[in-house]
Amino acid sequence: MTVQNDLRRVLQVAQQGRHKKTLAEAKAAMRQHNRHPAFPNFAAVALCAMGRERDAVPYFQKALKLDPEFHDAAKNLAHALIVLHQPEPAAKLLKRVAAACPQDSGVFRILTLAQMDSGKLDDALAAATDYLRLCPKDAQAFMMRADVHAKQNNLASAVTDLDGAAALAPDNFQIWVQKSAVLARMAEHEEATAAARHAVDLAPQHPRVLTNYATQLVNAGELEQAAEVYRRILEIQPGEPDVLEHLARLQSREENEGIWPVALAEYDKAPKGPGRAALGFALAHMAEQRGDRQAANTYLNAANREIAKITPYPAAEEKRFNDKILNRFRSPLSFDRRTRAQHPRPIFIVGLPRSGTTLTETILGASPEVAPLGERPTCDLLYPIIQEDLPFGPDEVESLVAADQAQLPEHARSARAYTDKMPENHRLIGFLVAAYPDCRIVDLRRDPRDVALSMWRGRFSNGALSYSYDLQSMAHRFNLYAEIMAHWHNLYPGSIYRLSYEDLVADVTSASRSLAEFCGIEWVENMARPELYTGGVRTMTAHQLRQPVHMRSVGKWRDYEDVMAPFVTALDKKLWQELEPDN
Repeated sequence: MTVQNDLRRVLQVAQQGRHKKTLAEAKAAMRQHNRHPAFPNFAAVALCAMGRERDAVPYFQKALKLDPEFHDAAKNLAHALIVLHQPEPAAKLLKRVAAACPQDSGVFRILTLAQMDSGKLDDALAAATDYLRLCPKDAQAFMMRADVHAKQNNLASAVTDLDGAAALAPDNFQIWVQKSAVLARMAEHEEATAAARHAVDLAPQHPRVLTNYATQLVNAGELEQAAEVYRRILEIQPGEPDVLEHLARLQSREENEGIWPVALAEYDKAPKGPGRAALGFALAHMAEQRGDRQAANTYLNAANREIAKITPYPAAEEKRFNDKILNRFRSPLSFDRRTRAQHPRPIFIVGLPRSGTTLTETILGASPEVAPLGERPTCDLLYPIIQEDLPFGPDEVESLVAADQAQLPEHARSARAYTDKMPENHRLIGFLVAAYPDCRIVDLRRDPRDVALSMWRGRFSNGALSYSYDLQSMAHRFNLYAEIMAHWHNLYPGSIYRLSYEDLVADVTSASRSLAEFCGIEWVENMARPELYTGGVRTMTAHQLRQPVHMRSVGKWRDYEDVMAPFVTALDKKLWQELEPDN
């Protein structure tokens, strides 16, 4: 049988989607035509279609050995390497193909993915721009470049590209889901919710679309409506772990009785992994509502242990990072300041997660002078400087401020001040003071045992805060926080406002007045009524902020003293001198 006949036969089977048959036919043809590169490529593509990328790689390599100019095989191999989490060799391979085939848009599409996965975002942006240049009428090209912009925190540029995608494909619901997520990061919460709602209009039964909409509703404080959407998702995907966890936190004890048996049945049959952990957190919350603390602790311990295995905490790496900053700032930065255009005053709210940063931002956001912007990505602009020991002088300050201010949403540009409540900014205070000498820094302090308990009982999205799933890791990270904050307070005495969470919830009126005075804004009555806040909130505690300020969580760790013992023991008492000595 001729090569052409065998090629036609294998291609016909491949086009029918019969992957096992394609693999068998391709292997048989390879034995007959062992110098022809198309057959190992067919075999490899079939293996990839079956999710066997690792087995496919040698076949792609064989095809390229037979024909080094077989560019389709090179692209296919690069895609397999990306799936196998080897983006750097994939990018190297694709650059050679791009040089040979500069008009092949597929090369630049895959190269964009490889560079993003490698963390080389400038290179990813260049590749995405080439992809868009070659395919200016392709909405996917706009969406891909928007994704790169979002990863670079160029959020306004991401929205512009998504608008371009929507103009080409207005009925593509994925565009609107992507746009709603970017708008939420920009603190444009009304627009984010509207975009999410439009995606639902386009794809009313799509679970991802509905999940995104529910998330935006929670952020907007529409909790009952969000719960309804989660219930709707469960009708489409019964027993979906993440949905059960979110719904459990929104429902009353009586409402949760209806989903308890569903969550329990799913938990009993779920394999180890993030899904089982999500179900564990859901069951722990519901068990606590039932008053069964022993069961709640059992589920919590298992759920946290599960995620700790998936996302281990890099303690040594975190310590090195802290030390880099401490060694860099033995004294405040000092250099001639250049005249800069007027900008709104940043108010950086720092502290451990779950220490009251969101509540504090909500109080400040009640002022008509302040634009609350949530967790801004300023730290992403500074981390490379720290990690690579780059200089930070006048030129770098100017670049930082320009890049940072360019990402402010329109409503913040005209405000007197804006808030940035990214907890990780506590490490960056030296840089922030140098960049914004008129900024205000508020350091939230809450009993670390209550903070740790709150974190232990919840799950953060996207694998964030890996230390929060192991009690000793939590203590290690808390100690690093206390160490570097003590350093900043010594370096900038009187310039950082230490706000006690316990004092704040005990007398919100008095605390908010003092806070307003420190931040240089006029106090208004609504600052003492954060439960009336109607803006959006992107945080695990979004569902709690619509309640009046209370003290129910103060000292709650005592009810879990046995559970929290490993954490308490590992705290450095020299760094946490405010703790009672007998505890």
